[in-house]
Amino acid sequence: MNSSKLLFPILLIIAAGLIFYLFINPTYANVNNLKQERAQYDTALGDAAQLQEKLQSLREQLNSFSPDELTRLDHMLPNHVDNVRLILELNAIAARNNMVMKNINFALAPDASGNANSPSNSQTKEVQTVGVSFSVKGDYHTLIAFLQDLERSLRMIDIESVNFSVPQGSTADSSTYTYSIVLHTYWLNY
Repeated sequence: MNSSKLLFPILLIIAAGLIFYLFINPTYANVNNLKQERAQYDTALGDAAQLQEKLQSLREQLNSFSPDELTRLDHMLPNHVDNVRLILELNAIAARNNMVMKNINFALAPDASGNANSPSNSQTKEVQTVGVSFSVKGDYHTLIAFLQDLERSLRMIDIESVNFSVPQGSTADSSTYTYSIVLHTYWLNY
């Protein structure tokens, strides 16, 4: 009888140990994992709330601009390469100065590795560059007026080079030259 008194408590201790290791400990570990996951979700919810506030603030700032100002901003720094619109704009400026654009070429600017950026493969830089080269004919004063009109244009343009050549067989008093112009314009990559 004495051994059965000892056997029952030993069996209860063994059963309690088995219950602890087989059920309580894994459940406790799962609860701790769920608590950590909940803390991560709470942090993410807090971050999302901050981002929503920031988004609302940015929307209010965007709405404070008039549609005309937004159009001007988009014209200054478009969100895509718009070669046709760029050529039309440059051609209109040239036409105002009685010049005709010829030999128009586009070149996407190379990235740090030397590869040309393109809208489809460039995901690293927010602002991309497009090079444009062309030639126009006119006298010096017409060229200066053309360059001043480019300067006053809304589009962001950097003129890299202006070269000129005198047509063969021209006389010394001829003031018409062929100007080769290379410029860069920008667009947003987002």
